[in-house]
Amino acid sequence: MFALRKLPISTLLSASVRNLSAAPVTAQMVKKLRDTSGAPMMDCKKALGACDGDTDKAMDWLRAKGIARAASSAERIASEGLVGVFTDSRGITLVEVNSETDFVGKNSDFHNFVDIVARAAADYSAGGKDVSPEELLAHNGGAIQNALGLAVATIRENIVVKRVTAGMCAWL
Repeated sequence: MFALRKLPISTLLSASVRNLSAAPVTAQMVKKLRDTSGAPMMDCKKALGACDGDTDKAMDWLRAKGIARAASSAERIASEGLVGVFTDSRGITLVEVNSETDFVGKNSDFHNFVDIVARAAADYSAGGKDVSPEELLAHNGGAIQNALGLAVATIRENIVVKRVTAGMCAWL
């Protein structure tokens, strides 16, 4: 025997409207978002589904998810990583970026993130002064913070910008 349940008409209508208004997510859309963001394929599919196929909104969704993931993994110790070096006519800029495992140090996404941080540190501290990692992450509207969120979402490990030194190197 089947039991019948009475559902309010508003529930039935909202469900049917939701199904009609959702844009279909194609494999090409997922591939395009994955290529631009570097995020895992299933995360890209979820982001596109949540944002009705809008790639810009899906990118923001992935950034927010990456920042949330960074916050949730922040208590894990990040003691491995790389030192990024950037040289130009203004001097040498060094940044220490740590991760949880030494395997991440071999990851090209991690190398790209360290390069972004080193270049941003060189631009931000053009006067040759040391900047704190917190200042650097908040600089330029939080662009480095967003890049950190995407790196954490892509690499799936805790990543920390540990030290930043610009100009003549004080570490040596």
